[in-house]
Amino acid sequence: MPPTADGARAFNRQLRQTAAVLAGQAGGGHEYAFVCECGCEQKVMLTLREYDRQGGAWLERHRPA
Repeated sequence: MPPTADGARAFNRQLRQTAAVLAGQAGGGHEYAFVCECGCEQKVMLTLREYDRQGGAWLERHRPA
């Protein structure tokens, strides 16, 4: 997993692009392991719709306890 916030954002962007291609063939209900964009490396299971709706914004606000 990417160890930095910038790395996490880049990973999520690439995952989003790749998953969009796959979702076009298999439907959009599958969950993907995005990573928290604060850099804590926590996995967040989201569908593409959930990521688009709350993804980066929610992940950026997360801070480890």
